[in-house]
Amino acid sequence: MMMYSPVVIVGAGPAGLMLGCELALAGVTATILERRPAPRTDSPGAAVNAGAVEALELRGLMDRLRHLTFPLPMIHFSLLFLEMEKVDERAKGTLLLQQTQLERVLEERATELGVKILRDHEVTRIDQDDDGVTALVRTPGGIERIECGYLVGADGADGAVRRLAGIPLTGAEIAFYGITGDLEISMEELGPLPLGAAYYPAGGQWMCAPIGPDVMRVTTAEFDIEPADPTADVTVEEFRMAVRRLTGAELTAGKPRWLSRTDCRIAQAEAYRRGRVLLAGDAACVIYPVNGQALANALHDALNLGWKLAAQVQGWAPPGLLDSYHDERHAVGRRACDNVRAQVTLSRGHEEVGAVRDLLGQLMRFDEVNRYLAGMLSGVDTAYEPSGAGPAERHPLTGTRPSPDLWVASDDGDSPAAGAAESLRQGRGVVLYLDGDPDRPGPAAAWSSRVDQVRVSRVPGVDADVVLLRPDGHVAWACRGDGAGLNEALSTWFGAPSTEKSGAS
Repeated sequence: MMMYSPVVIVGAGPAGLMLGCELALAGVTATILERRPAPRTDSPGAAVNAGAVEALELRGLMDRLRHLTFPLPMIHFSLLFLEMEKVDERAKGTLLLQQTQLERVLEERATELGVKILRDHEVTRIDQDDDGVTALVRTPGGIERIECGYLVGADGADGAVRRLAGIPLTGAEIAFYGITGDLEISMEELGPLPLGAAYYPAGGQWMCAPIGPDVMRVTTAEFDIEPADPTADVTVEEFRMAVRRLTGAELTAGKPRWLSRTDCRIAQAEAYRRGRVLLAGDAACVIYPVNGQALANALHDALNLGWKLAAQVQGWAPPGLLDSYHDERHAVGRRACDNVRAQVTLSRGHEEVGAVRDLLGQLMRFDEVNRYLAGMLSGVDTAYEPSGAGPAERHPLTGTRPSPDLWVASDDGDSPAAGAAESLRQGRGVVLYLDGDPDRPGPAAAWSSRVDQVRVSRVPGVDADVVLLRPDGHVAWACRGDGAGLNEALSTWFGAPSTEKSGAS
């Protein structure tokens, strides 16, 4: 049996589900293949950082999620905690949110948009040529052949797509003994075990946070040692021994809902694109889970790739647009790998790294150090390096992802459901005229199938008169003055003019 889909996404985790939504918003049919027969019940992720929240807010998804969240007013670098009063407000938005809840909401949205999700479907082979990709898939009914124009691997750190496509993974797996799980236990039953997060001088980290009434997410992380059998299921006794070994205290109460092993890998695919096969999320960049960076990375991979891949499928992509996905996101992934590698190094024994931790703790007294680290760890300071294409003189906003405050103000008020915010929720590009002049000519009308025009009030601190926002919220181009160069920027990012209005919703 053979089926066809313009785009096949392998993996129904956050990256795959978000990408399915993005493609559907742009009017491209996508099919998601998931190896698991049912949605997962364990929740490896328990928090979303400010960068992830902004990605979800951009598409209006936080409206469905906010009631499930709880503020987590702290940011740390290897459990050296930043002074939050010195951190920019935008970077403070970390929230407790179970990954299972996030995936449920993303799946609901994907289904609403018409994305087909096929579970118990495992890709076993990939062949591609200039015209498309053929995947052999093991299904409940036997082996099936699925053809597609493009195939995206969003199937996690150990997924098949990267391997089947022959894309090398560069990095290292560090000697590590990690266990995480959800424990039914009250505050009183924790006894001497600390609530929150702590670094232990022997070389390790402890984390314990409430995720529900009398339910704690508990993680032990020990460096430079390994379990006797990394493939064996975690037993309750093994978990208690890890707690004792790390903290010196006994865990005498509590019933685990689930326990699993974690490893410490920091690695990145050498290429996020090979022909018609692309990678996103953990399949592209494997990041030891700290600061919520892996999840934020996955969501922004999807935001970056979705509109570009849709443009390629629909035939209007300008030269180099799809290749810019690798150029932009590989650099962001590399930055995340570097800062996580530094944090892991600082998590080792105090005799080895104590002096460096002490020095960094002293540096954290400075406002600028706190602001820089918070921006990097939350991802709100992410800026893409301008490519060689487009206007020669670049505005300082170019490549940045401005605060949503830039686009929530529209000509009919400050409602985030109007104007540019609504256009971005629909995955469209936006030309912002920041002078509020209703008589200003609108050259972007020739791109109205892909780009909306919105006039907003002058934004304090933004020295620009015209700003071109990409569908992922990043600034493609900006200028002061009369907007000379806008047509060139529109052609660079949104292809040749076309006045046919998009039917995506």
